[in-house]
Amino acid sequence: FVTSGRSTHNGGLVGFPVFTKSAATTRSAFMPAQMARSPCMSGAGRVSALMLSKAANVFASKPSLMRVRSEVAAALPETPEMELPDPEPSAAGQAGVDYQVGDTVLSKFSEDGLWYHTEIREVISPGQTYLVYYSDYGNEEERDVADMKPDDGSGEVFEYVEPKIGEIYDGEVVGVRPFGIFVNFGAERDGMVHISQIAPWRIEDPGDLVSAGDPVRVKLLDIRDDGKLQLTMKGLNPDMKAPQGQDTGNMPEEGTVHEGKVVSIRPFGAFVSFGFSRDGLVHVSQMADYHVSDPEDVLAVGDKVKVLVKSVEPSGRIALTLKGEGLGVLEFSNE
Repeated sequence: FVTSGRSTHNGGLVGFPVFTKSAATTRSAFMPAQMARSPCMSGAGRVSALMLSKAANVFASKPSLMRVRSEVAAALPETPEMELPDPEPSAAGQAGVDYQVGDTVLSKFSEDGLWYHTEIREVISPGQTYLVYYSDYGNEEERDVADMKPDDGSGEVFEYVEPKIGEIYDGEVVGVRPFGIFVNFGAERDGMVHISQIAPWRIEDPGDLVSAGDPVRVKLLDIRDDGKLQLTMKGLNPDMKAPQGQDTGNMPEEGTVHEGKVVSIRPFGAFVSFGFSRDGLVHVSQMADYHVSDPEDVLAVGDKVKVLVKSVEPSGRIALTLKGEGLGVLEFSNE
């Protein structure tokens, strides 16, 4: 049975000692009765204290436990049901959304974490994974639905650099080929640095100097009629070092005569190595005093020649000629 006694003080908290007896043990429990009167209590806390006090009186007067439980329950006021607000839609997408090919959505870009306008190109796993096309960047990526959301017009708009001849830009190598490298410097299309414009010394393989992802500084040399952008890196990347023993800056003077060796032949002419930082070009029109249709009719790789420097362009191109007294093939190659 349960009885209630006088109020006591226990650790600074006043309440009713309530005693419960059984055959095995006698124990006391502390009931906070004064909490309803406390100036520190208000609202729900004060109501809870009153409930506990009232429950203690019920337990003290009723011998039947089942009756006590039912009367205590009846004595307590009904608690109104709480209405929880509807969850706001997540900004990071909604699992289970079933997008279709051709849908326009906002997708988070892996490189900067921003949201861009994209188009669904392929449904990889319905409601989970999609292949999206970033119109601003011109590339495709696989995106989870958590990184996608309906296109509400709030996506980022990528602003391209307007290329200007003679301007210098910071870019990133996006492709390496035997004939040169491609650089993204913020324009709508990538620019190309020909192998002859990578460094002021002779280069056999662009991959020996740069790799995809390397930051580089470039200068726009020309914009061709087909829109292709021609770039140079010469003198703009001081961290790029020439191989040991390689001449990095010596250039010939116009009008001087030199001996050299044919290192390659193209339909438009032949390249000659003659001891300077760059090979010179003997254009097909400068190979003989007569008309030459095929450079291989006059020269072969390995031929030793004497050439005259016709011009040295600001870009570093060296124009040579075999036309003139004392000029021409000195020794034919056995190759």
